[in-house]
Amino acid sequence: MKMTKLKVFLVSLIVLGIGLFLSSKNVYKYCFSEGHCWRFWEIFNSVEPYFFILIPILLFSTITYFIKEDVFKAWLKFTYYYIPIYVLVILLLSDNRGGGFGPIFDSEFFAASLSGFYIIISLILVIYKAVSLKGSKK
Repeated sequence: MKMTKLKVFLVSLIVLGIGLFLSSKNVYKYCFSEGHCWRFWEIFNSVEPYFFILIPILLFSTITYFIKEDVFKAWLKFTYYYIPIYVLVILLLSDNRGGGFGPIFDSEFFAASLSGFYIIISLILVIYKAVSLKGSKK
């Protein structure tokens, strides 16, 4: 399936919307006020860090929507490579056990850090590609 600008925008918007709907606050109101849903809470806590990357993807899909197709394709290619790396780093390096000596980093720390890194690289890539395309037409 070919991903177009509109498809990337809509997919990231829908999945982020689902993530916000299922946010901790909403789940808490639904599950714990009635005294059920403990399993759901555990599952959501393990999946929640993966929603961090959707905010920058939505941001850059919006930005690239108004820019040339070549800039969008370059950013999307980077995103295709970055997402699996993002997931692997969170899975392999996060430690939710706590305790012990020294800093223990949880999955939220890695998700926020990697999302910030993604924003910086995406911004540099989009600006570089847009400027290089502008310079090649002169």
